[in-house]
Amino acid sequence: MPLALKSVVLGVLLFFALATGKWFFITIFVLLGCYFYFVPNVNSRQFLASFLIILLFPAFLRVFLDSGWFLTISLVYSAIFFVLLGLKNLIFINRRPIYCFLNGILIFTIFSLFFWSDRTGALFFLKYLFVFFAFMFLFKEFLNVSSEGYGAQKNNLFAWSVSFLVLQIVWALSFLPINFLNAGALILLIVLIFQDFVLGHISGSIDKRLILRNITIFIALALAIFGASSWSL
Repeated sequence: MPLALKSVVLGVLLFFALATGKWFFITIFVLLGCYFYFVPNVNSRQFLASFLIILLFPAFLRVFLDSGWFLTISLVYSAIFFVLLGLKNLIFINRRPIYCFLNGILIFTIFSLFFWSDRTGALFFLKYLFVFFAFMFLFKEFLNVSSEGYGAQKNNLFAWSVSFLVLQIVWALSFLPINFLNAGALILLIVLIFQDFVLGHISGSIDKRLILRNITIFIALALAIFGASSWSL
């Protein structure tokens, strides 16, 4: 079955799963999603973190979204799943920028959903842990894809360290009265800068120019994000 058709089928199943909430459609959606990803079993392990997050995050959407968004979400989901299958099955010639785009979309989605959710309830700490591990595995996957041949232990160390730092920033941002999209965009900006610095360290290309460029980009975009935020309690 062509990859585009697989993505469309999964998008249709997601729409019915969201619209009806019935376990029949949910079960078929999960089983077919696993089948489409693991068959053929090429590079399945390399993008496993992205696949699991893509497969599971719709479970949170029905809680947050009005039914009018289900069709749009299903269409976007089909496109994202197609990109993932294309990366896994080597249909893209220049895979790295496409993967970086997918990785950024997933990171933005994870943190935006976190900031959108209730951060004052008893489940806050569990949500915080879930976001920590989801981001850690995504960052580790990013390093494995972007720095092939680098030691797995060092990638693990970078993934744990950056995840800890990012989640401290998330904890602080959760108390600021800015909307979830702006908070998610700010975290994505911080993550992209961390990624640039880590890859620069791995390649030995960190210099004053790279540092100044990242500082300038961060200040400019952070000011734009804060300026676009609606500061209300």
